Amino acid sequence: MKKTFLAAIGTLAVTIIAPAGAADLQPAYKAAPAAYQPRCAHFGGWYVGGNLGWASLQNEWTDRDSWVDNFSSDWSVGTAKTTKGGVSVGGQGGYNWQRNCTVFGFEIDGSWTDIHSNKSSSPTAGLGTKLNLDTKMDWYSTIRTRTGIVVDDVLLYVTGGFAFASIKQGWSITDTNNNNLTESFSSDKTRWGGVFGVGAEWAWTANWSLRTEALYMIFKEETVTGFSPAGAQNVSFDLNNSVFVARAAVNYRFGGGY
Repeated sequence: MKKTFLAAIGTLAVTIIAPAGAADLQPAYKAAPAAYQPRCAHFGGWYVGGNLGWASLQNEWTDRDSWVDNFSSDWSVGTAKTTKGGVSVGGQGGYNWQRNCTVFGFEIDGSWTDIHSNKSSSPTAGLGTKLNLDTKMDWYSTIRTRTGIVVDDVLLYVTGGFAFASIKQGWSITDTNNNNLTESFSSDKTRWGGVFGVGAEWAWTANWSLRTEALYMIFKEETVTGFSPAGAQNVSFDLNNSVFVARAAVNYRFGGGY
């Protein structure tokens, strides 16, 4: 009887203690920590907007065949440069792809401006012979890619692509010492070249953003050739132009969010 009672007590103890011991031997399960996802604004999708800024047009005109010297002895103007700025206003549109906080996209923009520079030169003050250089830019446009990173609500980006502009240029000589003889040449065409720049865009709301950017455009050199009766020769001129733009813009993004 006593042995039977002790055996029952032992069996009960094993039944109670064994599961607890087994549980102590099992490794505790811990859920893997969730991957850290930085918070950043959403810039993906289509967008359109407007911009307002300041454009500065730089011109370099080069007389390759001493054309100027035909009108006044020992008067040689090999190269002349001008810089003129003005307000520009325009619009832009594009598309962005966004992965986490990295953005890649493209943009097309066009701006209107009225930059007009005029420069006159004479060999000696008071003499009638005068060289006049006239340059005008009516509009410019770019087709660019953009890539950058989003830090909280701000997209920091670099950009580059192609640039186009309407640049009209004319140059003339008037020689009052020779019966007001005048010769002139001109160029009026759409110029193309490259553009690069940097910018920052702030997601003001889920759909609206404000941007500031700086762009530098440099256009392909143009050579103009014509015949000069004064020198009885063909003459050539090189035209080099570049534009610096600083502007602010507002964009509306379709389907914006975080």
